[in-house]
Amino acid sequence: MQVSHSSAASSVRGEPSIHPSASVHRFSNVVGPVTVGKGAVLGPGTSLRAEADTPFHLGQQTRVNDGAVIHGLGHGRVLGDDDRDYAVWVGDRSVISHLALVHGPAYIGAECFIGFRSTIFNARLGNGCIVMMHALVQDVEVPPGRFVPSGSVVLTQEAADALPTVRPRDREFVSQLVGSDQGFNQLSQSNSGAPGGTRESRSHFSSSSSPTSQNQVSKSRGSVVSTSLSPALVQQVRQLLSQGYKVSAESADKRRFQTASWNSCSMPQSSYEGEVLSALESCLSDNGGNYVRLIGVDTTNKKRVFEDIVQRPGDQPGVGSTSTSFTPSHNGNGSYRNGSASQSPGRVDGDIAQQIQQLVSQGYGISLEFTSRRRFQVSAWTSCGSFTNNPSVSQVMGALESCMADNQGNYVRVLGVDTVNKRRVFEQIVQRPDGPVSNGSGKGSAGSNATWTSGVVPTAAGLSGEVLGQIRSALASGCKITAEFTDARRFKVSAWTSCSGVSATSESQAINQVQSCMADHPNDYVRILGVDPKAKRRVFEAIAQRPGGQKAQPRPAAEPAPSYGASSSNGSGYSSNGSSSYGGGASKLSSDVVNQVQQLLSQGYKIGTEHVDRRRFQANAWYSCKPIEARSNSQVISELESCLVDHSGEYVRVIGIDTQNKRRVYEEIVQRP
Repeated sequence: MQVSHSSAASSVRGEPSIHPSASVHRFSNVVGPVTVGKGAVLGPGTSLRAEADTPFHLGQQTRVNDGAVIHGLGHGRVLGDDDRDYAVWVGDRSVISHLALVHGPAYIGAECFIGFRSTIFNARLGNGCIVMMHALVQDVEVPPGRFVPSGSVVLTQEAADALPTVRPRDREFVSQLVGSDQGFNQLSQSNSGAPGGTRESRSHFSSSSSPTSQNQVSKSRGSVVSTSLSPALVQQVRQLLSQGYKVSAESADKRRFQTASWNSCSMPQSSYEGEVLSALESCLSDNGGNYVRLIGVDTTNKKRVFEDIVQRPGDQPGVGSTSTSFTPSHNGNGSYRNGSASQSPGRVDGDIAQQIQQLVSQGYGISLEFTSRRRFQVSAWTSCGSFTNNPSVSQVMGALESCMADNQGNYVRVLGVDTVNKRRVFEQIVQRPDGPVSNGSGKGSAGSNATWTSGVVPTAAGLSGEVLGQIRSALASGCKITAEFTDARRFKVSAWTSCSGVSATSESQAINQVQSCMADHPNDYVRILGVDPKAKRRVFEAIAQRPGGQKAQPRPAAEPAPSYGASSSNGSGYSSNGSSSYGGGASKLSSDVVNQVQQLLSQGYKIGTEHVDRRRFQANAWYSCKPIEARSNSQVISELESCLVDHSGEYVRVIGIDTQNKRRVYEEIVQRP
C-alpha cells in the first residue's frame, strides 16, 4: 500500500496525501492522488483508487466504512469546494457506509450519509443528504437535505427533485448507526498506517448521547439501535425479518377501528432491523391514543402471515402493548395474534374452546368477525382475524379473546371454514352487546364431517307444532332449512334479510339456528324457509315470529314433494261449502272469491295479491305481496289467506294475470281496514 503523509502537493504527483490525524486501517487500499482530511477514518477492506489525473478528496472527519469502494472514470470532473476539479469529492463529516460504491464523477456534500450497498455514480448530492440501503443514484443532482429511501432507483432529475426532505427521526437513526461504530474507530486507530493518528468519537449527525438505560437495545448486523419498544415487540419484528418477511404497520382511531378502516404507516422496504424498529416506534408515537397493528407480509406469495394489535388507546404512546412473543409459521397465511396459551377466566366458554379444537383437528380454518348492533340488523360483519393453515388452538383463543376485548358492546362470532370447498361449516355468536355468550350452541352446515359438541337436541320452544312438522317433512325429503327476518316497516314492502349462518340439514341444527335467529331479533318478523337445493326453489315458508309474539301457520311456496298442505276428504283442499280448510281455520275469503280464483287457475292465469294502508290507498299506491308460484287451488288459497293475515288492518286485493299477454284479467278487493 502506498501511503504518503506529506503535504497536499503530493497528490499532484499521483500519491496519497493523508493528514497525520487520519486513521487508515492497514487492510485498506489507498492508491493515487487521494487527499484524506483531518480526523478521517478508512475502515478495513476499503478501496480508494484514483488514477494519476483523477484526484479524490475526503473531507475532515469523514468516514469510509468496511468494504466501501471509491473509484473514478478517466474523464468527467466535479468542482470541489476549493474550486478545483476532482473525480470524487466527499465533504466534511460525511459517512460512506459498508460496501457502498461511490464512482466518479461524483460530488457528495458535507454531513451526508451513504447507506449499505448503495451506489452513487455521475451524481451530485447536496449537503445533509441521506441515502439509505441498496439505493442507486445516477445522472442526477440531489438538492441539499433530501432523503433517498432504501431500495430507491433515482435516474431522472424529476425523481431527484421529488425526493422527501430529511426528517429529524431520519437523522437520529443515522446518528445511531454512526455512533454504533465507536469500537471500530478505536480498532482502526490501533491498526492505522498513520502514526499518531487520532479520531473524533462524537457523532456528527446528532448531539444526543448514547442510549439510556431505559431503552431497549437491539443488536443487528453488527450495529446497536436504541429503541423504547417492548422486548417482546422487538423480538416479534426480529423473527419476522429473520424469516424473510416484510414488516409493515397500520393505525386506526376508535371510530375507524369499529369499521376496520386502517391507515398504513410509513414503513421502509428494508430488511434491516434497526431501520424497521425506528419506523415502527415513530408510527406508535405519531398515533398515540389510537390502535396500531403490526403486520408481517410474505412478499413472494403476496399474503399476510402475521397480524397483531400492538397499541391500543390506553397504552403508553410509542411503546406498544405486546407482552408475549410468537414465532410465525413459514407457510402460514392467517392473521395471528400472540401465542399465549392461557385464556382469561370467563372470557370464552369451554364449549366454544372445544368446538374450535374439533374444527382445527378436522383441518378446517377459523375466522373471527364482529359487528355493531346497527350493522347486525343487515348482517354486515367485519373480520378481526383468520386462521387458514393448521393454526394452534392457543393462537385462535388468544385472537378470539383479543377480538372480544376490543369489541365490547358488539357482536362477535366464530366461523369454521372448509378452505378446500370454500364453504362455511360452523358458525357461532360468542359475544353479544350485553356480554359473552355462555354455553352457546353451534350453528352451521358441516354435514357428516362436522363435529357439534353441544350434544343436546334443542327444544322447540317458540315454534308451533305445525312449523316443526313442516321442518321435519322438508328435511326428510332432502331440503335445507333457512330463515329470514325483517322489521315492521320493511315487512310492508316484503324486504327480508337472511339470518346469518342459518343453513341446516338436520332437525336439531334447524331448531337451534331458528331459535337463535328469533333471539337475535325479538322485535322483528322471522320466517322459516324450506329450500330444495337441487331444484333451487322454495318448498315452504312459515312466519315463526311476529313483533308481538304472534305465530303464523306455514304456507307452501310451491308444490313440493312430498306435499306440505293439509289434505281433505275430497282431495281438493276445500270443505263441501267451498271454503278453505287449510291450516285448520275458517277461510276469510268469500265463496265467490274462492270460485273466481279456481276459474282463473283452470284457465291458466296466474294469481297475485297486493296490499296498501289507508293513506296510500288514497293515492292508489299498492305493494305486491309475496309472489304466488303455486298452481294448486289449496296452495293458492293458502297464500291468499296468509297475505290477509300478514296485512290485517289494510286493503288487500286479488289479481288474475294473463302472463302471455302481460295484462290483468281480474282484480277485486277482498279485505278492507
